[in-house]
Amino acid sequence: MAGASRAPCVELNDGNLMPIVALGTGRGTAKENESVDEVRKSVFWALEAGYRHIDTASVYDDEEQVGQGIAEAIQKNIVTREEIFVTTKLWNDKHRREQVVPALQESLRRLGLSYVDLYLIHFPVSTKEDGSADYVDYLETWKGMEDAKQLGLVKSIGVSNFNIEQLQRLMANSYTRPVVNEVEVSPTFTQESMVAFCRQNGIVVMGYSPFGFFIERGVVPIPKSTNQKRIEQNIDLFDFSLTEQEVAVISGYNTNKRALTWALQAPVTLLNDGNKMPILALGTAGSKDDISRMRQAVYWAIEAGYRHIDTAELYRDEEEVGLGIADAIKKGLVTREELFVTTKLWNNHHARSAVIPALQESLKRLGLNYVDLYLVHSPIAVKDDGTAEDIDYLETWRGMEDAKKRGLAKSIGVSNFNSEQIARIIKECEFKPAVNQIEVNPTLSQEPLVAYCRSVEVAVMSYSPFGFMVSRRKQDSSPPRFDDPELTKIAQKYGKSTSQIVLRYLIDRGTTPIPKSTNKDRIIQNIDIFDFSLTDEDIATIKKFNKNTRVLDLIEWKDHAYYPFNKP
Repeated sequence: MAGASRAPCVELNDGNLMPIVALGTGRGTAKENESVDEVRKSVFWALEAGYRHIDTASVYDDEEQVGQGIAEAIQKNIVTREEIFVTTKLWNDKHRREQVVPALQESLRRLGLSYVDLYLIHFPVSTKEDGSADYVDYLETWKGMEDAKQLGLVKSIGVSNFNIEQLQRLMANSYTRPVVNEVEVSPTFTQESMVAFCRQNGIVVMGYSPFGFFIERGVVPIPKSTNQKRIEQNIDLFDFSLTEQEVAVISGYNTNKRALTWALQAPVTLLNDGNKMPILALGTAGSKDDISRMRQAVYWAIEAGYRHIDTAELYRDEEEVGLGIADAIKKGLVTREELFVTTKLWNNHHARSAVIPALQESLKRLGLNYVDLYLVHSPIAVKDDGTAEDIDYLETWRGMEDAKKRGLAKSIGVSNFNSEQIARIIKECEFKPAVNQIEVNPTLSQEPLVAYCRSVEVAVMSYSPFGFMVSRRKQDSSPPRFDDPELTKIAQKYGKSTSQIVLRYLIDRGTTPIPKSTNKDRIIQNIDIFDFSLTDEDIATIKKFNKNTRVLDLIEWKDHAYYPFNKP
């Protein structure tokens, strides 16, 4: 009998009622070999089985099919519109206040509805339409959500993927409290602190990636399926309750590991040649010991959501990097097209005729047929024995242009170039460098060079992002360290580590940081920086650490273990 297993409701903090189980229609609802019409069928079956809550979003590209399933159920007298609770979400590229209502109106048009019951900000992070980073404060976005509620286009408004600090800031600066925070909750990612905070503040938690009986914890699960029997099974759970002991057993599976990594993927920046580059990269330069661990580190990074891997011939790890990429592709974590791989031309291949053969050797070691970005590692040319060679970097750049025209590199750029050298390339050559990779960190802010690169549309990648916060061979006492009081104060404000604050500082300055690590937990922590932005005051505080002190001078590279002319 339709409706026999109908879910009870929870009262939201605005007085509206929400059914405590929703059918999820997000990514993965329909398999790749299924037609999108599977979503329409799933929604109809769900309503027939007793579901009264359907969860969708503009980014899922299925609102039209969701609307068709609802219309069919209404037409067949299974439900009325008033009996259904429909949730949809605002995507990241519509965060400006004036964009919110039009975006919701488009969702309503696709759904075939005059209102939705719940509208959520999908993420606290904003992007432009091309996917590149934007910097719209979610407080502005929330004002647009309040506008939509006042117009009657939505009954209740809430958020998704917000952390505790963001919820606190939103509540302290808004007229309307969010009724819901939709976040990932599962047996291995229980989010106990978040669930407790939301309960204390009258915010209902909706849990995606569920399967762990979270109703007992006051969480509204959002199971996804296109299988009719499984849809019916997933709502047949209101004729029993778990004991406290049973809940504790399930909670014991918690490892604080996310099931979904796409939520942590970095936004992209649009390069001057039209290609897109993720604005955070895993760095792979390191010691000889690091090289042996690089395959695993690359795999962990891709698993955690990284889509940009930075290496170089100099680092002697291209083969290990390539194996890590191959492992991730083989296990279905990514496709090659979803990755952005950067490598670099070393100084002993600066003759124009040497550039393509050097890149082909890098591609052989990487196991790839192209790289996304190829950089001239330094404007300095040397012979095979490491002694200086007189080759103009303009000749080298023409070899880079040859590689781009051959399709061996999608984008080409430079590293460790100054503004005069970049200006000379722009004036004399066919292609402008897409990127300049340079050292940028709290003790070397590089403000003039970063500003110049921005003025000529050359993206900046920042190596050695932590500066002297990391122990270095060079003896230097320049602050900050990881336990610096001012950095710690900023970190506590956002519920982050000081290393995450420094990476966010570099991103908010418009650069792409390249943190290096072979430690899994640190790799994961370093990408968890896209749910907040620093204030101008925070950035100014960090800029005060600038001493124009380099971690790594070019003339010191011969002392490094991975320098190609040093014997192992």
